Amino acid sequence: MDTSSAAAHEAWRRKYDGPKFEQPLTSLDDTGPFKLGRKLGEGGWGNVYRTELDGVVVALKLLHLFPNKQRDLYVNELKILQKLSGTRHRHVVELIGCFELIGRLRSRIGLLIWPVAQCDLSGMLHYMDILSGLKARLIQFPNSTNVSELLDEEESDALNILSAITTPARQEDRWSLAHDLLSRVQLILDACKDRLYAAFGCLAHAISYLHNDQRIRHRDVNPKQILLSSHGVWLTDFGVSKDISDASGSSTNNGERYSAKYHAPERESKGELPCGRAEDIFALGCTYLEMWYAVCGVSVDDYLNAQGERQWSYQANLHQTDDWLEPLMVAYTTTRWALLLAMLLKTMMAREPQTRPRSEEVAQLLKVIDSMKSYKVFGDCCRPGT
Repeated sequence: MDTSSAAAHEAWRRKYDGPKFEQPLTSLDDTGPFKLGRKLGEGGWGNVYRTELDGVVVALKLLHLFPNKQRDLYVNELKILQKLSGTRHRHVVELIGCFELIGRLRSRIGLLIWPVAQCDLSGMLHYMDILSGLKARLIQFPNSTNVSELLDEEESDALNILSAITTPARQEDRWSLAHDLLSRVQLILDACKDRLYAAFGCLAHAISYLHNDQRIRHRDVNPKQILLSSHGVWLTDFGVSKDISDASGSSTNNGERYSAKYHAPERESKGELPCGRAEDIFALGCTYLEMWYAVCGVSVDDYLNAQGERQWSYQANLHQTDDWLEPLMVAYTTTRWALLLAMLLKTMMAREPQTRPRSEEVAQLLKVIDSMKSYKVFGDCCRPGT
């Protein structure tokens, strides 16, 4: 089965005349002409399902039913994705097509999006924690003959999903070298480490594309908005993004609240401070920190929210930035590239937005780091010089 974006676009063109179609809403359960498969995600704006378009697997983001008078509140993501579809980027999801089910009082919008990923970055980091715990248990009981039977459902899910993310079909021979469960777990964790390092540069390019090429602020960058599969990494979910191409500047005064844990201080100021592209840099720096913790085997809970606060956020605890970076520096003592990466993260998470680097500056410093270390921080798709 062809799962490329080109195949998805071609399938839509064969089936529908134009980028969008409309049809009547027949019932409150009406989901349009697509059969809903496995639920891939959910949120306040709507749910995302796996579906097929003439045999091509795509994601269907089905926005909840809403009164016609509130329609403008729900079409922002469609407008942003339509703009992005003009110049596609390898690390930003693509809009394949859309439809609207129109009722007398309520309507529903469906967005067909490519690709369908195995999980998001938040899930990957969670599953890596699970496999790290499983590895410790396997080391503790090396002679156990029935340890596989002791795997719980979450550990089995972690093995399966992370295997799918890190092992394209053409590389399956690699796993045949793992003669026992411990070896397989170690191979998967090592492959995840490589994927996370490479994602640093790829995500920087994606944000730079939004800010500089498209003049779009994402405004909700966090691990749940980053999709992963064996074929790539993609930034997704533009429901609260803002097109600033027609504005005189990139800043606005507002106090909207989205994924508050990753909010920049200016976003939490509730309109007192202007919000601009720098808030995406802050959120990306927080995301980078969690990615680096994962590759170092450092527990996020031990260093970020040890007390388990329900409403914990980065911006409210910036006085602890040096403490957050300390375990990473211990892991890479006297390593120059690690010092540079720590410096980059600290400036990205700076309290004052004007002192944070721009997206292109983030990418440039990552290129310097990439040239200094054995673990490359750009994927082959974004390798400097290619």
